[in-house]
Amino acid sequence: MALFYTDKDGIDSARLYQIQWYNATKQIKPIINLQLPDKPENDAKFSFKNNDQALYPLQNKNICDRYIDNFSWALRYDHRLKKHLVTLKVTPTDCGRYVNNDQTNNFFNELVSHHYFDEGWYNNPDNKIDSIASMRSQLVCHFIIAREKASWNLEPSRKYISYENSIKENCNNV
Repeated sequence: MALFYTDKDGIDSARLYQIQWYNATKQIKPIINLQLPDKPENDAKFSFKNNDQALYPLQNKNICDRYIDNFSWALRYDHRLKKHLVTLKVTPTDCGRYVNNDQTNNFFNELVSHHYFDEGWYNNPDNKIDSIASMRSQLVCHFIIAREKASWNLEPSRKYISYENSIKENCNNV
């Protein structure tokens, strides 16, 4: 089973259904772009695009009942960007804080399924294209260099960079 969309207006609905299906079943349906033919004699084209997906594939079943203990949105000033950023403050559970790499997507999918459609993320004007990938990169960075911090600040406004570069930027890519 898969979820299909035909134009950019349909991607948000596909992501919503992907998240709703995941919340109900803990299974991930892929989102597929369907390009309808312009003439009856032509074939439709189907494509899978990583950036279209709201959720990431799981390597293993969840080992934590919950990965995240608490979430809150805040507005914080970023001195490097010289502006206020909407920030999702994430406090992991003890189980979530110490997961191994094979549980990263499980943790991240909990984050997405609860907060992607929040005003601070979904309607963030700074980064509509790759905010999902950026938030995951920031999360991975926090696992690597800030695992012991009480909470982690993730900003959908930050542009996507690889987690290696995110580490160099102390998880605050500009």
